[in-house]
Amino acid sequence: MVKRKNEAPENTITKKQKQMEEEKTEVEYVGRQNKDAMKDVKIKALHKTDDILIIDKPFDVHIDGKSQVTVEKLVNEQYPEMLKIGEAQLKRRKGEQERRKLKFCHQLDYATSGVMCLAFTRRSCASVATCFQNRTARKSYLAVVFGHIENKNIFISAAIQEDENDLSGFKMRTTTEGGKESETSLTVLSKGVYTFNNETRPVTKVLLKPKSGRRHQLRLHTKHIGHPIVGDATYAEDLTSPRMMLHAYRLFLPLPSGELNIEAKDPFTNSTYFNWEQDK
Repeated sequence: MVKRKNEAPENTITKKQKQMEEEKTEVEYVGRQNKDAMKDVKIKALHKTDDILIIDKPFDVHIDGKSQVTVEKLVNEQYPEMLKIGEAQLKRRKGEQERRKLKFCHQLDYATSGVMCLAFTRRSCASVATCFQNRTARKSYLAVVFGHIENKNIFISAAIQEDENDLSGFKMRTTTEGGKESETSLTVLSKGVYTFNNETRPVTKVLLKPKSGRRHQLRLHTKHIGHPIVGDATYAEDLTSPRMMLHAYRLFLPLPSGELNIEAKDPFTNSTYFNWEQDK
């Protein structure tokens, strides 16, 4: 069932990073979504201007590439007006018109859902990308992890590097020697149980705030403390859950045009799979 394709880090995309990703062995990840049904999925807009569209990305969808269903294809089909420029905007730009094209200001893993920022001009993309490059952008994620975490707040510091034992070049691992420094703050929100396929297991819902942006950082850091993310086929070896329970919850961007603080609804609160003892 599982065939993976390299996923880029959840940071700003650079040409060098893109080239490095393309040079690695590509293995497609089929995932757990019904691809025919995904053709009809609606992409929810959380914030929309002339040049920027912030969406709630569905889980198990590639952002671009050769896959039959991608964020790029769905957005271009459902928001065709973003590829055009009105007369008012053209006048403000003194007649200078560039070819508008969807640009990813940052990335989310294939299996991750939630807040994602798209831009349709070079200028708007650069404005957002600068926030990530200067680390003034702030991201918060929700995750459901296996087991009950006793401490309310945990600061995780564990360096990350490529897993040399993974011939596909997809997996990463934490390390005590070398690697890139990586830090994540974790706050426990709720404890409860998760029931799926007639099996019930204790779980914890957490708020994760990465201080760095390494590939698979949140997935590795939760595993590092002994609580891997539910549905993570790679690091929890969980192939039965309906999805990976990781969601980009909030995104703060201090743009020159004004601050943006965007939130995508928590998908794990009312799920039929969970019975929470408390929600804060």
